[in-house]
Amino acid sequence: MDSSLVRVNTARMSAKYYADAVHGALAELGWEEVNSGGACDLHWWDAPIRREDFAAVQPGRAINRFYGMVRLCRKVCLARQLAWLEELVGTACAVSPRTWCVPAELPDFARGAERQASTSVFIIKPDAGCQGEGIALVPGEEVARRVRALPTGAQAVVQAYIPRPLLLGGLKFDLRFYVLLCAARHPVEAYMCARGLARFATHAYTPPEDGSMGDLFAHLTNSTLNTGLTGVSNKRSWAHVHAKIGERVRVSGVGLDAYEGLWERIVRVAAVAVHALGPLAAELQQQALPAPAFSRYASFQILGVDVMLDEDLNAWLLEMNHSPSMALEGADEDERDAKVHAVQGALRLARAGQVDSESDAHVVRACSAHALVRLHHAGLQPSTRGAGAESQQHLVKEPSQRPGDMTGSALSLHGNLLQALDAAGAVMHEARAVFEAAASPVPAPRARFSAPAGGRTLSRQAFTALCAAAGVEGTVAMRVYGQCVSDIGAMGTGWAPGTATGPLRPGLPFHAFVTAIFAVARERLASKGDAAWADVGRARDDGAPREPPLTHFGMCVGTMLNAMSKSGSGRLAADAEPGREVPDE
Repeated sequence: MDSSLVRVNTARMSAKYYADAVHGALAELGWEEVNSGGACDLHWWDAPIRREDFAAVQPGRAINRFYGMVRLCRKVCLARQLAWLEELVGTACAVSPRTWCVPAELPDFARGAERQASTSVFIIKPDAGCQGEGIALVPGEEVARRVRALPTGAQAVVQAYIPRPLLLGGLKFDLRFYVLLCAARHPVEAYMCARGLARFATHAYTPPEDGSMGDLFAHLTNSTLNTGLTGVSNKRSWAHVHAKIGERVRVSGVGLDAYEGLWERIVRVAAVAVHALGPLAAELQQQALPAPAFSRYASFQILGVDVMLDEDLNAWLLEMNHSPSMALEGADEDERDAKVHAVQGALRLARAGQVDSESDAHVVRACSAHALVRLHHAGLQPSTRGAGAESQQHLVKEPSQRPGDMTGSALSLHGNLLQALDAAGAVMHEARAVFEAAASPVPAPRARFSAPAGGRTLSRQAFTALCAAAGVEGTVAMRVYGQCVSDIGAMGTGWAPGTATGPLRPGLPFHAFVTAIFAVARERLASKGDAAWADVGRARDDGAPREPPLTHFGMCVGTMLNAMSKSGSGRLAADAEPGREVPDE
């Protein structure tokens, strides 16, 4: 691969957030920067991107954007994607504090809050908020009132506040790592930069119960918030923080085992987060870059993964950022090193994906040169949280107690986390295949819902036919379909109630189809228990193992989809009335 021939089009690059790091990366790589039309190998695009903008990506080229990623990383959508993964794999994939999507899940929160201590504190985050804007710490009894005060149509998440965060110098901090998503199709391909950053709060930490709940400079670590107060950077390198934690452990003689496994737990968090994004990212990207335009990494994107450590050195996912700032103004050498290496790594991986015969060799070189960890080949071991994990159990959803459920033990019984993530990815890949075979283009403009351009939906007839093939009663299928159509906008993936009127519905987009399949599986398990698995399990005649690294629920979903894919019923229903909208019941 001759680096002198690589040209990167930066015409749509953000001068504020990316220019310095990209300029530095290109200069060190010796690649050519172009900022106008003409031939190029890679597009660097920071402006808001529409589906039609991907037309600029000709076969063999690549762009640093996945279609719809801005929506997939929003708080509500990410929480729901993580919940899907946890249902399929079990609580071993529970990497974030317990989260409720509100207002939809406010009743669930109210029921759960009854089991919490009266002193529990929660953090409310606006769905599309960034840079600390709109975040509030509130006691449990105040949550409902705050949620009901949200503007009409607004969404947010309520998270359990991590009560004993790890402190350095008396200050709270979180960790920002850069993840390079290179392929969302199954299996997901992603890498994490080991050169991370720690971001510190400004005010000394005191527990929120002690009266500091309103002092966001003690509880939030966002750079924009804290740097705006002090005028200086609040960042340190991950290497520096890791060394400081090690010094503390060695002096105290406590927590050595937890410290030795700390990096693996952080990698685990990033792996779970990026695999959770994969199915919806693949579905949206297929709309923007159909197969003829694909190279191995036709799209790639740098994501920010924010992690917090508690006193027992457990790692918790706080959120993901679809466009982490790479600005270098005021940055020290460590911050510059982390950001420029992340950009260089992303560019080199994207270029490696364009060289068919030598892709693997160049990927290996890029990983070595820029300290990149393969999240899809990370060799992750079964979860081993810190010694005090039992004191943090309220942060994780309670495991199911259904007979035969493997929740919480799936990894110890069936290998490492990566195997479980691959199995969950295979289930979601089959869901995409079933959906694609039965879906029809959105018949827009008369529909009561606005949809992303190029979207496809599943009609009521197709959905009920698919459910019938999996042994689901028609009344159950119809009820679940109606509920999921009503909730189309709940995940914030771009499908939202429109302003047009009329008696017609557009059907189920992919994310609503997955929601519907999960809802049907829950109903079958609730009504029939293990008999539901036995009924559906007989549909599997493809030699697949009976006990994959999935929960009992995950196996039920997988076998239902297997039965649907074999039937062809959904395709027949879609072919009978292509593009026809479904009347209201």
